[in-house]
Amino acid sequence: MNTVYLDGQFLPIDQARVSVMDRGFLFGDGVYEVIPSQDGKLVFLDLHLARLNSNLKALQIDYHCEMQEWTDILSRLVAEHGGGRCSLYLQLTRGVQQFRSHVSAPGVQPTRFAMVMQPNEGTRGMRVITLPDTRWHNCEIKAITLLANVMYQQEAKRQGADEALLVRDGLLTEGAASNVFVVYGTQVHTPPLEGILPGITRRVLLELLHRHQVDCRELPIPVEQLARADEIWLTGSTLQIAPVLAVDGRAVGNGEPGTAWRRALHWYQRYLQVRRGGQDVTSNRIGVPAGRGTGC
Repeated sequence: MNTVYLDGQFLPIDQARVSVMDRGFLFGDGVYEVIPSQDGKLVFLDLHLARLNSNLKALQIDYHCEMQEWTDILSRLVAEHGGGRCSLYLQLTRGVQQFRSHVSAPGVQPTRFAMVMQPNEGTRGMRVITLPDTRWHNCEIKAITLLANVMYQQEAKRQGADEALLVRDGLLTEGAASNVFVVYGTQVHTPPLEGILPGITRRVLLELLHRHQVDCRELPIPVEQLARADEIWLTGSTLQIAPVLAVDGRAVGNGEPGTAWRRALHWYQRYLQVRRGGQDVTSNRIGVPAGRGTGC
């Protein structure tokens, strides 16, 4: 049975109901997180909840996700799913009010929802296209208003690609559902956190690369420089670290997953294995500087 969590209840998914007057349904007024779980252990839950709470504050939604409460809720969903490798989708909207109005009514209670999803297989090679980034400029907020991202990925699928890399003012920003790393020789570059999602996997990978003395820099990346990249990686909570084989039909490097990617993925997966001894795999143990932002 596929069990979900909705406002204090664990229900079969076909019995879960949300009002048509919910502001998430009417306006896309809410935020979400996707939290991976491996071997029944929640991965980086503290960072996901920190980002979620930051987004709730930015949208002035009066709710704070408590660590223990959501550890219990999500762990129960994982257990009922049977453990193993999966991802959890956690969404909070501003809630239900009596009349449709752009301005929310006082005292509205947030709608809280969570469910288990099967993860993507992120280690396969991916083909991507580039598209203009026409989204709003607050992309650091993980809002449920994802119409632009849906359209980008629909266009990528139409062109036979797996993902779209977005370009604004000639500079690479991020993928429609991922962060991006570009390898030039011994250097690894990733776009700075200015108008992009501060990805959790991005954050942890940056620290791991620095720990292993890789020359990794947060720098603007002109889109034309992708043509000379030796490797390109996409990162995300479900992707982990995925190699890009081609951009706009042009092979990246020799068109195969590179050695730098294999090394980075090994470090990342080894780190997860080492940290699985506890209930939660948390990045505060890795010592990631707070100034890097809480981050896909």
